[in-house]
Amino acid sequence: MLFDDVLEQIGEGIFQKFAIIVCGLATLAEAIATTSVPFAMVLASCDLDITVHQILGLNATFLTGTLISGYWLGGISDNSGRKYILSTTSIITFVACFVASFSQCVIMLFVSLFMLGLGLGGNHCATRVFIIEISPKSCRGARFIILEVFSALGYSLAIGLSRLLVPPMARNLLGNYVRLNSWRVLFGLSGSLSIFSACLMSVFPASPRWLLGKKQEEDALDILRKIYAVNNVKHEESFPVSHLDPITYVNTRSESHVYQCKNPMARSFRSIRIYTKQLFTKKLITTTLSSILINTFLFDGLVMLNIWLGVGIFSGNLNNCTLNGGCPVAGDSFDEMCNSDKLENLFKINAYFSLCSFIVFLLLFIADKIPRKIILSKSTAYGFIKIYPKILLIFLSLFLKGNCKWSFITFGCFFISAGVMSSFLPNMNLEPMQD
Repeated sequence: MLFDDVLEQIGEGIFQKFAIIVCGLATLAEAIATTSVPFAMVLASCDLDITVHQILGLNATFLTGTLISGYWLGGISDNSGRKYILSTTSIITFVACFVASFSQCVIMLFVSLFMLGLGLGGNHCATRVFIIEISPKSCRGARFIILEVFSALGYSLAIGLSRLLVPPMARNLLGNYVRLNSWRVLFGLSGSLSIFSACLMSVFPASPRWLLGKKQEEDALDILRKIYAVNNVKHEESFPVSHLDPITYVNTRSESHVYQCKNPMARSFRSIRIYTKQLFTKKLITTTLSSILINTFLFDGLVMLNIWLGVGIFSGNLNNCTLNGGCPVAGDSFDEMCNSDKLENLFKINAYFSLCSFIVFLLLFIADKIPRKIILSKSTAYGFIKIYPKILLIFLSLFLKGNCKWSFITFGCFFISAGVMSSFLPNMNLEPMQD
């Protein structure tokens, strides 16, 4: 019996709902941490005496960490399992947030932000692939969208908390110098959510689809029996399925080469190389290139708004979209900055963006039955198509200069281009997953 048909027979129940909550908490922590980095760097510049070049370097370091881990840890999860990577990345995120919260020098911030990028990049891949693997095909898209709703909620919480931290700064102003350390709260919140999700993930079984892909049919069946019993309030022995059809890979011969390697680390790197090579086979090349272009056009989200935020606080000049300041506290100019309509508008713009995200995700959730495009079930593939957007994101953060209005128009055209490119993806609505 096909694995997707077994999931349909098991149905939706407590297990899937609990999985959504746990992965949602991990996604929430990821979104809060990602959004908090540019906000925190603005405030930290007055706490640790960070220079302009160091601020740019910190942002680039964080993005580099996400770039590396999305591909590398995503590939490792294809061999070690989603549960292992989810727990590991959540712990890495907690440690990174803890170190960042208590950082007293710039070097510690560089280390902690790189670690934070490693944790968040791997977490992003693992949570989404894990939910896809345990969800029936009839509601797989809806479950994926729920995680994105948690992301939008995390953006909103981070923005709201950042806004609340601004007024106390003005009240604490002492002469021409003030040490602003309220930015540490942002990392503390994200770290607490990460360790909580890591604890919950420890009670989860391994992904049965991943076990079946590793030729462990009995272990996969045992987990499916338990899920069936929990969801349907029945005894495990009443589970009607006794055999699972093996998962067919794009290149079975290459897959067998992965298993022949005894060293776990070498096996992981070999699988990453083999799976990446498979993405450029004749069967998948169109899907791979289309996915890369779509993600590149979307450039992973909020970069322009966050750069604009840095401009408004650092220089008060919105003619150039570049992060070009330092500590905004300079005597009387600090009060002007705190009371600036520009700062208020920047928070409003981010809040409106989050609200729009909620609306879009709600519409996608309702429209889950319409034809949808392919969903990648290999973390290696998911991480690989994110590489080029991350590189573009690093480039924009470091070198972009130009009129902000035209920058938004340009990236609006990018979003439209991403929609056009999606027409080249194959329709996989209600179809079994193909590895």
